[in-house]
Amino acid sequence: DTVHLPIIHIDCDSPQQVDKIIAALARGEVFIPHMSVLPESLSVNGVSPPDLVVRFGCERNEDVPPDEWPNWCLEFMHNQLYEYFAHVGARWTKRPFQITLA
Repeated sequence: DTVHLPIIHIDCDSPQQVDKIIAALARGEVFIPHMSVLPESLSVNGVSPPDLVVRFGCERNEDVPPDEWPNWCLEFMHNQLYEYFAHVGARWTKRPFQITLA
């Protein structure tokens, strides 16, 4: 199975804004590295029926280079996308990155 992990949310006011974002990504204006992530934790949220919450931590460790931090690519992508698209409504995403599975 495949799931999508939200990295950033961008509030677009129009379909034209969506097209501009897609075009910027297609032109390679934002560097997208090869990404490999590992879950940090799995928890149960709720009682009936419960949801499974998968969290992907991005702990900084000043003793090693950033590309050796767990899930560093999530933080890297988020920061790039936020800086590049802040003027069109990019919202800062709280950490840890997570996804809820039904």
